[in-house]
Amino acid sequence: MNQAGEPDLTSTTKRILVMSSAALLSVMLLAACGGAVRQIKGEAPMIGLDGLTRSNGDLILNVSIRNVNDFRFEVSGLNLWLELDDTPAAETWVAPGRLSIAPRGREVVRMQGTATASAEEQLQRLTNAEQDNLRWRLKVVIDDTHRNGQPAEARGFLHAVPGQPNRFR
Repeated sequence: MNQAGEPDLTSTTKRILVMSSAALLSVMLLAACGGAVRQIKGEAPMIGLDGLTRSNGDLILNVSIRNVNDFRFEVSGLNLWLELDDTPAAETWVAPGRLSIAPRGREVVRMQGTATASAEEQLQRLTNAEQDNLRWRLKVVIDDTHRNGQPAEARGFLHAVPGQPNRFR
């Protein structure tokens, strides 16, 4: 006993108490963090241009749609605009029917449209290596089962695929 009448704690006992307290605190912090996992819901999908093919006056466009949510994304309609150097690339696009994208998943949608004269000329220059790349902008408005009109946009540069005429990425 010490002068205050309390029992003396050995250094080993003190060390065990400190380590036990630290372990208990760590377990409590981990438990608190585990319960606060946030699920992503209602975020607009991300889009990208996976490739473009020119065929008999038509453009065949592969559009990737990435669902960033933790819930299935049910697409009921797509409206698409593709511009090449700020000029519309096609008159109309034929969109697929319904599409279901898994949580945090990605699907590639194939769409076809009638190429504008300007797009034909621009892509031919790219094919002939008269220019190195072609600036593009893709805008998509996606209708889903929960709300209509989720806009998404992507930009980039097209390049001719070597050895594959009329194919661009």
